[in-house]
Amino acid sequence: MGDPRLAARITRSVVENSSCPVTVKFRSGTDSTAICAGDFAVMMEDCGAAAVAVHGRTWKQAFSGLADWQVVADVVQRVSVPVFGNGDIETCDQAYRRMQQTGCSGVLIGRGAIGNPWVFSREGRPADSSAIIQIVLKHMDLVEQLNENQGKGLGNIKNHLGKYFRNIPGSAQFRKKVYEQPDWSSLRSFIQSCDSLLATTA
Repeated sequence: MGDPRLAARITRSVVENSSCPVTVKFRSGTDSTAICAGDFAVMMEDCGAAAVAVHGRTWKQAFSGLADWQVVADVVQRVSVPVFGNGDIETCDQAYRRMQQTGCSGVLIGRGAIGNPWVFSREGRPADSSAIIQIVLKHMDLVEQLNENQGKGLGNIKNHLGKYFRNIPGSAQFRKKVYEQPDWSSLRSFIQSCDSLLATTA
């Protein structure tokens, strides 16, 4: 976003050489003194983008502070292509509220889904601890099946497990035990033994 002319050339080239719709995701600006998402969105539409996605933080913010959804609303008013909003969505109801407030076509959910697949369901996180365990085990099974590099897959799922259980008492010790498990079998056994631990926080 610091070099709009280059961004335009890249986008136009990708559109001209692609057989599928091209979408562009960008932030609100480079920093708080250069909020330019609206102008940038118009430029992307002019370059042939089929849709745009706007993260309500600046590049300088990275993941700090709060996303500014007014920026998303402003972009919706500036372009005719679909606009997707992004930033700080942690529940399904929150996603729908943001769509209603801004008029955007949909939302993108990133970090809010890590350890929280219920973000995509209006029912939310189940109160039944055994139901949570079953989802975790299913997640583990899928990661194990889809990763040819089993060591990498094991590391990835351990990171997710810490997020699933981040709100339980003693979560730091729980994460420590998760990372101590040397393989899939021992990790699965440990998770299956956690039902009583979850029941205390349901």
